[in-house]
Amino acid sequence: MIEIDLSDADIVVLHPQGPLSKQDFKSLAKTIDTRINQTDRVPNVVIQVDNLPHWESLAALTEHLRFVRGHGKIIGKVALVGDSPLLTVAPEIANQLV
Repeated sequence: MIEIDLSDADIVVLHPQGPLSKQDFKSLAKTIDTRINQTDRVPNVVIQVDNLPHWESLAALTEHLRFVRGHGKIIGKVALVGDSPLLTVAPEIANQLV
């Protein structure tokens, strides 16, 4: 599941929890696209992680990569916030995908 906070017009805050599904990423894409269409601005994204999320299936991973490929080029800034030491390698992984 991905909780989405749209309370700020310029920032979308995501809080992924548990196994992420294909539908989670489809819903996220629709929400981001709707926000862009409503405000005529592309929001920055903050991803708050308590634990490293994982995908419930290969289809979910594929949909995640599709989301990154489609939206990664238009979203200006992405901040990944959390306490996990594994987050230190996240920028390197993201650079390979975007």
